[in-house]
Amino acid sequence: MMHATENEVAELWRAALEMIVHQVLYVRRIYPEESFCPTTFLDLRCWANRHNSIVSYIADTINIAMTSLQEKRASEVVIALFDTETAEEYERYVLNFHGGLGVRKSLTLDVLEQDVRNLILSIHSLEGLRVPKWSKDICFKIMLLLSSEADSSSDLGQAIAEGKWYCPSQG
Repeated sequence: MMHATENEVAELWRAALEMIVHQVLYVRRIYPEESFCPTTFLDLRCWANRHNSIVSYIADTINIAMTSLQEKRASEVVIALFDTETAEEYERYVLNFHGGLGVRKSLTLDVLEQDVRNLILSIHSLEGLRVPKWSKDICFKIMLLLSSEADSSSDLGQAIAEGKWYCPSQG
């Protein structure tokens, strides 16, 4: 078996994080079911939102998050479901990367793919839970827990400076 390279691990996590966000939005019914289309990821049936601005937000945010995770500037990715009117947070899904992206000599791509499949299947199991009657102002955001200050030369530092990410010390 071939060991996974750092780039293979990063690309798998990039695609997985995007799919995980779409799955949370689908199974928790944040948007109408008809705004999603079926797709396949790692041989699993999944659902992806079709709205261009949602797809772009997820992809752009995950790209910045992945760079920050790879550089060990961030240690958690959080998907928060909240009310835009009251700012009340309803649910939070936390993916912890305190140990990095999991690149190690013994890691094979097959093992990592199975771990990601299991994670997505655990999100699918949320579909059996009762979906609350969300407020009409329900929304989501993707957040990062920073493990250190983002310098202005990093992708994250640049995104913060451009106002694409909220930074409590600046806001």
